Amino acid sequence: MPANPDHYRTRGGNLAIVLCCPTIVSPSRLVYFDHNAEGSWVFRDFIIARRLDNETSGLTVADIEQAAIHSEPPPWCSVVESPQAVLAFVS
Repeated sequence: MPANPDHYRTRGGNLAIVLCCPTIVSPSRLVYFDHNAEGSWVFRDFIIARRLDNETSGLTVADIEQAAIHSEPPPWCSVVESPQAVLAFVS
């Protein structure tokens, strides 16, 4: 099942989503993915502090969306305004 377009949210001009892409990242990982209209994109794995982007990979946004087996909206949460929510999310 490709990424659900309804799960994208905007952030600073980019579209962002949380994905599971087992053939690109790992079957046991959710990663933050965002991209912009110019075709720049990045995966961020906050647990292991790694990233993959269009400058180091030949994948396209369409390739990534098709490789997704799960998607969900990104959890926007202000660390300043909601520190307990952030702690609950990472625990």
